[in-house]
Amino acid sequence: MSGVLDALRRAVEHGDLDALAPGYGRNAELDASLPGGRRRHQGRADIVAELARWWDGPAAEATFEAHVFERGAALWTDPAT
Repeated sequence: MSGVLDALRRAVEHGDLDALAPGYGRNAELDASLPGGRRRHQGRADIVAELARWWDGPAAEATFEAHVFERGAALWTDPAT
């Protein structure tokens, strides 16, 4: 899981979320609780498209904290202001 989180951090920092697609399995699931509601997506294309909506460019100074669990990870990010 830490390899996936490292790839996500690099993708956010460089603004290249499409680079994540090969790392997601065909049946991958994203279950995210965000301000304004919960988002659920299945499949690599849908997940990468959703992540690209959240980050619309490089965020080299973003806060990025993750906690890994047996079946996934909890991630908190905040773009630099």
